[in-house]
Amino acid sequence: MKKVLSIIMTVLILAISSGTIFTVSAADNLIKNPGFEENIGPEPAEWLKDGDIWASYSQSGYANSGDGSLAYWYSDTYNITTYQILTGLTNGTYTLSAYYVNFSGGQEVCKMYARNVDGSGEVKLDLLDATLDWDKPWVESYQQISLTFIVTDGQCEIGFTSVTKEGGQAFWVDDVSFTLVAAAVEATEAPALSEDVPSDVVIPPVEDTPAPIEGTPAPAAPAVPSAPRVGDSAIMFIVLATTFAGAFVVTKRVKDRV
Repeated sequence: MKKVLSIIMTVLILAISSGTIFTVSAADNLIKNPGFEENIGPEPAEWLKDGDIWASYSQSGYANSGDGSLAYWYSDTYNITTYQILTGLTNGTYTLSAYYVNFSGGQEVCKMYARNVDGSGEVKLDLLDATLDWDKPWVESYQQISLTFIVTDGQCEIGFTSVTKEGGQAFWVDDVSFTLVAAAVEATEAPALSEDVPSDVVIPPVEDTPAPIEGTPAPAAPAVPSAPRVGDSAIMFIVLATTFAGAFVVTKRVKDRV
């Protein structure tokens, strides 16, 4: 419990210090037909294709889960991208994930990508290495991959591209997911104070200070008593002391004579 509270406090502190407020949303998968279960065949529902369109299709019976999966294969070389364009998105941080198997490896290009994100066009994961383990059931060779990025203008293209160097290179995809991690809302600034005075506010006039009557002498400044000077006090003390000493000496001499 203490660890959970510590994580929550850390997130709040980071959000406040950056001036951005993050609201966590439920992890709804925004991909349509994510498991390629609908319209199995050369044109899987909701997915678009670009390039050698015959080299990409949905198939039955070779899935990570369910029944369908997306297959890339052709007897000759091919260049194919299968993708979806997501619009009306809440700006914020998203995660794209999928399961894949690369049977042969060695393609010129084999990747999962997201475009129009992070303000720089495209982020991707290269999937060029073979992942099939022939000593296990092939379904156990599926590996999960993911990308996390920021959407800033409400739309994003996600997809999978395979460009082969030779015929027969195979690549499968299943269980694609695109989820919102945190929606970003810019912190609102306080409205600036207007210098204009509302029309219904009455400001009293400033009265002028009356000018002095001509010929009237200006009032004299009150006299400030001067502080006694240290030198004068010292001189007076010396005079008094000398006088007293002299009187004492004269008196003593008179007494001696008597």
